Amino acid sequence: MILDGKLAQRVVVVGYGRTGRSVVRFLKVFAPESSVSVSERTILPEQDRRFLREQGIGFEQGGHRAEFLGSADLIVLSPGVPATLPVLEPLREQGIPVISELDLAAEEISPRRIIAVTGTNGKTSTVELITRLLCRSGHSAVAAGNIGTPLAERLIPPVEAEVFVVEASSFQLEQCVRFRPHVAVWLNLTPDHLVRHGSMSSYAAAKMKIFAHQQAGDFRIVPSELVEAVSQPGIRVVRFAASQIAGRHGRAWLTRLPTHMCHNLAAAVAACGSMDDSFRLEEEDEAIVRDVAALPYRQQTLPPIRGVQIINDSKSTNAGSAIAAVVSISHPVVLMLGGREKHGGYDRLFDELRTRADRLRGLVVFGEAGQMFAEMASEIGIPAARLRRVAALSEAVDAALELAHSGDTILFSPGCSSFDRFRDYLQRGAEFTTLIDERRRTVRR
Repeated sequence: MILDGKLAQRVVVVGYGRTGRSVVRFLKVFAPESSVSVSERTILPEQDRRFLREQGIGFEQGGHRAEFLGSADLIVLSPGVPATLPVLEPLREQGIPVISELDLAAEEISPRRIIAVTGTNGKTSTVELITRLLCRSGHSAVAAGNIGTPLAERLIPPVEAEVFVVEASSFQLEQCVRFRPHVAVWLNLTPDHLVRHGSMSSYAAAKMKIFAHQQAGDFRIVPSELVEAVSQPGIRVVRFAASQIAGRHGRAWLTRLPTHMCHNLAAAVAACGSMDDSFRLEEEDEAIVRDVAALPYRQQTLPPIRGVQIINDSKSTNAGSAIAAVVSISHPVVLMLGGREKHGGYDRLFDELRTRADRLRGLVVFGEAGQMFAEMASEIGIPAARLRRVAALSEAVDAALELAHSGDTILFSPGCSSFDRFRDYLQRGAEFTTLIDERRRTVRR
């Protein structure tokens, strides 16, 4: 791999999950002359060990040793590996570059072909909107990054994309040392991932790195409250707001979108316009927007049970997204919260529940955060008769159905990560849907 004009003879990929696997494949294509090794903190499955041996790729497992990493002249981190990992600092001091997967992949693309999106909530929907709107307007665009397919994977030939729309998480951005998107979108900032980042200021600093390497002529797309924080001479700052979507007048369907979706669409339209100044929102885009709004487990409506509406919002992995879901419902609701807490924002969530006490039919809390949520519920005066604390999701579903009346809504918006019991929010969302389907069949009998 050639970086800054130098050939990396020995590359170590730290972390061998989805991104690490993509990086190894990427290096085999773009740096076949380089020696590649893998360092993984867990014990690798036998199939991974067998593959690495067959490919002639050295590896260590069960931890990251300084001796192993120190043999590299380039280290590439997977998103799950903190940039602050103690073993890395002396290696940096020795002059060994430590970069992210985004840094590595972006070396093979002109920055003018990259749009990147970050924010606490709405990243995936906004990336999907930008990608689909650009394709509709005649561009070849693909989504990459935290949305599911690493950027490095997208670059393995054959590649036909003109524009790469990258969902960039704070985990990825905190590692970046050179990643430069031509159009950088920052959607919002509320507490999240504070276990990893330690404080709101560190979390915000990680998000800000999306702009760190931009140059004159690049774009920064931000809501009004973030404009002052990102202004820099020579770089164009585009302010967006849901109420100011270009082309919204005369389109009734825009007025019927949920507030959070209008926010995401406004950012997407601004990003598309920055990449192509001839871009305009068209009437046919209603189908695109509604399709994106219906992506799995984002306030997804399921068939009712005995007159009770069911909403699967497993994508809700922090307090801010749970608040957005709660305020979107105007009639009585049974809210299901739980999982692994994110250490931030829950006071605001419970303040919102307090103001909506007359519409809160019940609260079901589960998982690792269940005890904390039960205590917070008692503090704001939620009666014991309307509160259920359980361990598992299956019990939580039963408790919610017991509390709900015909005409109510059960809102599964966990407000937490899924990692206490599930691989990710997708597995959690699928499990919730399965449990609801099982209960529906029982009711019909």
